[in-house]
Parts: sequence; C-alpha cells; structure tokens
Amino acid sequence: MKIFYPILIVTAGISIASASEVPKEGTYEYSACWSGTVVEMPLNGGAVAQNTEITGTTRAKTPGTMFDNNSFRCLGSQIMHDGKVASGRAVCMALDADGDKRYASFTTGEDGKTVRKELGGTGKYDGMVTSNQTVEMMPTTPIVVPGTVQGCNHQTGTYKLK
Repeated sequence: MKIFYPILIVTAGISIASASEVPKEGTYEYSACWSGTVVEMPLNGGAVAQNTEITGTTRAKTPGTMFDNNSFRCLGSQIMHDGKVASGRAVCMALDADGDKRYASFTTGEDGKTVRKELGGTGKYDGMVTSNQTVEMMPTTPIVVPGTVQGCNHQTGTYKLK
C-alpha cells in the first residue's frame, strides 16, 4: 500500500532560524528532510488511520538565513482514503542553534491544502508571524523499513519577528 504523508510533508517546515543574527522581517527559502515512524489502523471502506512521529533538519537556500540548520520534531495523525488525506493534524516543535524554540500546528483538509498556525515560541520567536507560505514536495523515495517514513520538501514564505 502506498501511503501519502501530507501532514509530515508540511510539518517539516516548522524549522527555525540559525544562531546567526537574521533580519526582523523578510523572506525564507529552505529544504526540510525528515524520517520517522508511522502506526496504521485499517478502517471501513479502505480508509486508514495513522499516527506519525518524525524528526528532521532544515537547510536554507542561502546559509545563515532564516530557518537554516535547525532540528524539528512533529507528532501527527491523519485519516487516509484512497491514498489521500481525508483529514489530518500535526503539532511541531523546532529548535535553533541558540536554543530558541517555535511551536506550530498544521491542519490538512480533504482538498489537500494545509493551514499552518503559529502556537508561540521562545526567545526571538516569541510573537513571530509567518505568511505567503508554499510547500513543494520533493520526489518520494521507497520505504526501506515497513512502519517508517522519510521525505523532503522545499518551502518559501515571509516572516516577521517581534
């Protein structure tokens, strides 16, 4: 069974800026890659419930800019039907080299669109606002070990720090 992980794809974008000083507002462009585990439960009509936990890192297009060289962890759950998300949600925490954290939730609907909501942060991320976000999944790779997931995406957008 081929499994689609849209929540994980998007949630990888939760990463945060590196230890270097970044402007108070601007644009970001980075790639996020992750791996983790998935637990599935078959439902009626071919649907599948999934719980996921992933960890990963980010690399900005320009080293030292916003969201470069960060680590993140996400916990999520979704209901899949015919290989597509029927509903899904994830919560993520990202950590930068300064030890500052950022929290966000991601909700995916039947239309496949994901909405990100900032849940707060520490240090420089307290009060941060993001907008104009795009997420482009990179080509998928085969699953080597059943019950695991890995992937990468490319993300762009704007941010404003307090």
